[in-house]
Amino acid sequence: MNRLLPLLFLVGVLASPVMADLGDGLPEAGAVDSTHAYASSDMMVARLPQMLWNALVYPVGRFTIYAELTELPRRVEEVFTNDAGTFGIFPQVQLGGETNTGGGLSLFHSDLFGAGKELNAIYIYSAADRQRAELLYRDGNLRGGPWFLELHGNYLDTDSEDATINGIVEGRRDLFPDEPSLFALQQLDVTGRLGWRSNTGQLEDYSPQLSMTLQGGWSTRDLSTDIVGIPDLQGETSTSTASAIPGLGQDLSYGWLGLRLAWDDRDAKPVTSHLSHPLIYQFPGRVLLEHEGLYHSYRDIAYPEGGGLAEVSVDLARGADDVSFARLGAEVQRFHTLFWSNRVLAGRIRVDKVFPLDDGFAPYADLPTLGGGQRLKGYQRGTYRGEGALLMALEYRWPIWDTWSASLFWEEGQVFDEFGDIDPDLFGSTIGAQMILRTETAFLLGLRVAHSADETALLGFMLEQEF
Repeated sequence: MNRLLPLLFLVGVLASPVMADLGDGLPEAGAVDSTHAYASSDMMVARLPQMLWNALVYPVGRFTIYAELTELPRRVEEVFTNDAGTFGIFPQVQLGGETNTGGGLSLFHSDLFGAGKELNAIYIYSAADRQRAELLYRDGNLRGGPWFLELHGNYLDTDSEDATINGIVEGRRDLFPDEPSLFALQQLDVTGRLGWRSNTGQLEDYSPQLSMTLQGGWSTRDLSTDIVGIPDLQGETSTSTASAIPGLGQDLSYGWLGLRLAWDDRDAKPVTSHLSHPLIYQFPGRVLLEHEGLYHSYRDIAYPEGGGLAEVSVDLARGADDVSFARLGAEVQRFHTLFWSNRVLAGRIRVDKVFPLDDGFAPYADLPTLGGGQRLKGYQRGTYRGEGALLMALEYRWPIWDTWSASLFWEEGQVFDEFGDIDPDLFGSTIGAQMILRTETAFLLGLRVAHSADETALLGFMLEQEF
């Protein structure tokens, strides 16, 4: 690509009218002047879409090239990390999100105790009653084997109108035309995970993975509101169970235990003993590993061109004040390369369901939701809520440059209390486009615009990728 662009530019210059005039210095006798055809108003109208696209993409492309040439990411990282690059503290800015706009710090350590243990932490302050904090400790090779251990803590205190807990306000402006927010939530989750995966060591990120995770933890939920006489919320975006707002005004706590199974062969490519180019050659967007005489391709989860993901999880939760429920989640993703190289058709189906046990209930904050940057993107986060949620998504993806790509997406989703409640006429539909910025090995940032019945053009960005 880098060698082809100068060649195309040279051909374009040599074929231009300016260079053609240099051949004999004078136009032919009797030649008709047709330059007016290039200056018509129709040409300007025809060029307008391309001009708008160039105005959007050109600055991003120029900055990307500048960053690569000057090694800007590495230079910025060195300011906030130690010499070994194993420890760093970064300033953090949040735009929107669960606590709305705020700032704070993030911390990482990739070689804790000098034994390869990982520690990540983040704290965001938006206001006295809008804060969040997250802490993750990970031992990726427990005792040098295929087992891993994770300890995760998450704290959230918010009454923001942008919070998932207040998504119903965005979905029912007819009921709350003057309310910026409806609920306030304080929650704490402490989770432990003990997992096993089929491939470790050098080939962990290059080979398909079968994984099994035993997980459990302790959670608290304190949901409150200042609104008196909350009207009936039931409708297309809120089921009868969600409309009853289970747990409102109660300080709840419960323990839970669960199991997750997953098969992941996204972007897995056949192992080969021969290459068309020497290993030193840099394949655009590809990372290769030589192991025992065979060459393995890195699985680019940010832009998989084949394979898929299948996972299922089951959790059981019990606590005081009649909190008692089971939680089921199942998802299938598939990716298929089309007849154009690197063009990908991606599909996704996900089902989440909560089952109350022994006349108990699941807190409102634990009911499945749709809406936001990952699930039903054309709606505000948490717009849909019920005991169950069904999501179907289809995307057409194509690469723009080595480190960024674009996609067109179509999603359909619905919430329900019982599987028999699913109605083809009640699906929420959204279409849109997004641009993804990534490295050769990881997702960085996504920018999107989406359309739905609620939003003409909902703009947003994402810092993580589920699909």
